[in-house]
Amino acid sequence: MGSFPWGPPGPQSGPNQVTPNPTPAYVPPAWNPALAYIPPAPTPVSYGTPAPAAHTGSGGGVYLHTHTPGPKHYWLAVLLSFLFGPVGLFYASKKGALILLLLLVGVPVGLAALGAWPGAIHRHPLSVQEHDSIMNRMWSACVFFSMIWCVIGVRRYNQTLKAAK
Repeated sequence: MGSFPWGPPGPQSGPNQVTPNPTPAYVPPAWNPALAYIPPAPTPVSYGTPAPAAHTGSGGGVYLHTHTPGPKHYWLAVLLSFLFGPVGLFYASKKGALILLLLLVGVPVGLAALGAWPGAIHRHPLSVQEHDSIMNRMWSACVFFSMIWCVIGVRRYNQTLKAAK
């Protein structure tokens, strides 16, 4: 075997020689129109079941199957509002969630800009959001109000849902 650890070397060639490629060059097949894929014509689509024929002889309408949302749950709304505060309020009331998020950020920044919060830098009113003593109270108040607002929002939603039926 010699001194080669993986067996004897392959065919030897000189430094200026080129070894031929053992595989032949790719020749694409000739185009055959009989093998060409032609997609089938689309089939007519039905968007529901046909309406029953009217007594007048005219008709042919289609019943559309629509999804009707169900009632919202109080326990889920309260749980989401308790865990996520105003963000959890989006389940019950989008308007209420946006208002409370605006109050959560806007009240401390606005009062800091007026110089009403002690410890806030007057030139940088956004620095008030770094103070835990201020923002913890604001968060607690927003969670409390979002839990109340979610009950009211779920009640209104369920009443409008019941009235629509």
